Order: sequence, then structure tokens, then C-alpha cells
Amino acid sequence: RAAIDVESRLQLAMEVLARAEQQGAVATAIAAHKDVQLGHLSECSLLVQQRLKESQECVTQAQLQANHLRKELEELRAKRDAQLKKMHAAAARARSDADEAQKARDALKVQLESAQRSQEQSSCEVSKLRRVVD
Repeated sequence: RAAIDVESRLQLAMEVLARAEQQGAVATAIAAHKDVQLGHLSECSLLVQQRLKESQECVTQAQLQANHLRKELEELRAKRDAQLKKMHAAAARARSDADEAQKARDALKVQLESAQRSQEQSSCEVSKLRRVVD
């Protein structure tokens, strides 16, 4: 009976050992799987960091371009304002010149009318003098 008892215990110990080896194999497989997952996560982390760096570079480039465009826009606005100022001054001079020309025309018109009246009077006097002479 002691031999059967020892054999039973041996059988039980072997089963416990087999289960322990099986659990060890499962734990090793789980650890290997976790290592693979960790490797994938590490790769993903590197890719995310790379994409983040690329995105930051894109943002930096976009900001530089936006600043450049703002500067160009400011320069264009300054040029436009200067041109508008010149055009307004030219328009004011043209208005002033037109007013002066109109005043000169009116003065000439008055002189012409006066000269025409004077000529008519002279013509009348010449006619009278011719009649007197004849």
C-alpha cells in the first residue's frame, strides 16, 4: 500500500509538474506575444513621432508662407495707397486746370463778344463815314 501511495503521489507530482511546465510554456508564449506587441507599439510610436515631426515642419512652413504672404500683401497695399494718393493729386490738379481753362475760356468769350461789338460799332462808323464821303 505504501508503494501505491508513493506512486499516487509521484503521479500527482508529475501532473503538477506537467501543468507547471504547461503554464510556463503559456507564460513564455504570452511574454513572447507581449514582446511582439511591444515591438509593434514601439514601431507605431516611432511612426507617430515621425509624422508629428513632419506635421510640425508643415505647420512651420505654412506659418512662414503665411508671414511672407502677409508681408507681400502689406507691400501691395502700401503701393496701392501711394498710387491712389498720386491719382487723387493728379485728379485734383486736372480739376484745377479744368477750372482755370474754363475761366480763361469765359474771359476770352467776353473779350470776343466785346471785340465783336467793337467791330460792329466800327463797321457802323465806317459805313456812316463812307456815306458822308460819298
